[in-house]
Amino acid sequence: MPRVNPPGAPRAPETDPAVDADPEPTVRELRAMIDALREALEAQAAERTDEIQAAVQAATEEIAALRDLADRLRARLEEQAQAHVDDRAAAERAFADERAQLTTTITTLRTRLEESR
Repeated sequence: MPRVNPPGAPRAPETDPAVDADPEPTVRELRAMIDALREALEAQAAERTDEIQAAVQAATEEIAALRDLADRLRARLEEQAQAHVDDRAAAERAFADERAQLTTTITTLRTRLEESR
């Protein structure tokens, strides 16, 4: 004699018409969905990896450009500093020469003045 559930009791899956009689297609569908999700995630990860690699490459190029700019600016500052040192040395030599000429002129004028007395 078949087993009968009391009224209001849930039905057993094998007797419930709402439950698919063949569970295999559902398992296949779930596996297919899982595979599709996995492929989508892998594609997304590959895309992100490509984006990250592109960003790293761009940052590396920018760093190289900034280093080159820093080197050029440093070289230019060193040239300006050397030019300043050279200009100062030239000005000091000119001052020393002018002082020597003025000292000679003063000495000559003093000597003449003393001789004229």
